[in-house]
Amino acid sequence: NHIHFYKFTILYYHNNNKVLITIDPIEILHGILITILISISIFVGVRIALKYRETKIRLYLYFGFTWILIVQPWYPCMFSFFFNLFTPIRLELRGYLLFEIFIPFSLLFGIAAATELIFKQYQKQIFAIYTVIGTIFTIILIVFLIVDPTQIGTLNGPVGGVGTCDIEYSSLIKVYIIAMISTILILGLLFTRESCT
Repeated sequence: NHIHFYKFTILYYHNNNKVLITIDPIEILHGILITILISISIFVGVRIALKYRETKIRLYLYFGFTWILIVQPWYPCMFSFFFNLFTPIRLELRGYLLFEIFIPFSLLFGIAAATELIFKQYQKQIFAIYTVIGTIFTIILIVFLIVDPTQIGTLNGPVGGVGTCDIEYSSLIKVYIIAMISTILILGLLFTRESCT
């Protein structure tokens, strides 16, 4: 037995030409879930960052921006979803990968927040090391974006569908993302241990 899902077709008029787009319900669900995830992250991040106005404690700013930027790899998926749903505009590969420039910033804000609480004496050294790494990563990313973005990643989503946000990253991006996640996990575990002692 096979399960058949109904697909929706949207008609656009672009430059006096008809543009038909087929939308799978799974793609719509995917786009909605990503939008909810990003909205919650931004809402929580803004609420945390706004506490800085009352307390003047920089830690709230760092944690707030970390919450906002930690989901930035999914931003292009959300924008692509709404572009494809309401307009005939397609977000190209460079548009997707441009958002990856913000990965080092999310990591730096996370490190700044964590080192405010632990390893305070080494904060400048740790921050400097990751700033250099992030700068190198950003330069390489920009060069590949200009020369050949397929060296960073490729789109694997369905052609003409709403859910074209399945990106296969290159080894360089994968290594950096794994290193970023590992760093955040290690700092989080160390912070938890310090908090419990």
